[in-house]
Amino acid sequence: MGYRSEVAMLIVGSGVPALIANARLTGFGKDAKVVDECIGELRIWPDRIELYADGWEWYDSYQDVQWFESLWSEAEALGQTGVDISGRFVRIGEDANDIDERAFGDAALWDELEIHRAIDFHRREAA
Repeated sequence: MGYRSEVAMLIVGSGVPALIANARLTGFGKDAKVVDECIGELRIWPDRIELYADGWEWYDSYQDVQWFESLWSEAEALGQTGVDISGRFVRIGEDANDIDERAFGDAALWDELEIHRAIDFHRREAA
């Protein structure tokens, strides 16, 4: 079955159309089927890209994971050239200490994509 993760990525800014156009054009070295499947997982607006999945096998050797990591790297590189683009990425694995958080750009996005930790304790009623 494999190790599962909850994954969320948010990329915002006026640079989003250029990022998506480049992703479609180059495919980040992946074949068209992988690119189409990956783009199909995204929710895309003119100024925003969202990715969310729960129970995803997020292994670096997987083609789709490589594509999403390339999308993230490309967005980050665009931001370093002065393009209006910011991002936040969070992956939570099954292990309690397996959390990957990344961010770039001027928009902090902490209020739009955050991690919540909680304890559910169903206590017995007093006798």
